[in-house]
Amino acid sequence: MSGLSIILRSDKYEDAHYALAMASAALAVNQTAVLFFTMGGLRALMKPPPLQDWSRDATNRASDALWAVGLG
Repeated sequence: MSGLSIILRSDKYEDAHYALAMASAALAVNQTAVLFFTMGGLRALMKPPPLQDWSRDATNRASDALWAVGLG
């Protein structure tokens, strides 16, 4: 059986995002994807991380907003 299997044990935003993006990519090309969440990986699914972990995303959103009005 070909496909993708991922064990996610990290509670980091980037790791969870990467695992979900890889699974989506596998499904997009008709491959199976199995995700197994354990330890910290379960916490990554339970609730969003504290806001300070999302600082880069907030910066990107601010840049996008400036770009949209022609200031970026």
